[in-house]
Amino acid sequence: MALSDLILNKGEVIVILSDSTQGIVPADGGAVNFGTVQAINDLCDTTSVGESVWFDKTKAQGFMIISGQIFYKLKEQDISASEIPM
Repeated sequence: MALSDLILNKGEVIVILSDSTQGIVPADGGAVNFGTVQAINDLCDTTSVGESVWFDKTKAQGFMIISGQIFYKLKEQDISASEIPM
């Protein structure tokens, strides 16, 4: 199954873990993780594909692995913040 084949419910977002675009390093064991948005539902209000976001991995569901990369599905409201590109 390809990522483009997924049908997401309203407010659902697909994220992969990534580094902070601003060089911020999260504390070990901290709840905040950095990720890049890979897919969104068309009705998402505040998030767009390619955006770098902070999210709590404990509220996300790891559901698919492609080439060793885990994809996480979470609700748009569980995204803590978006990083401003530099």
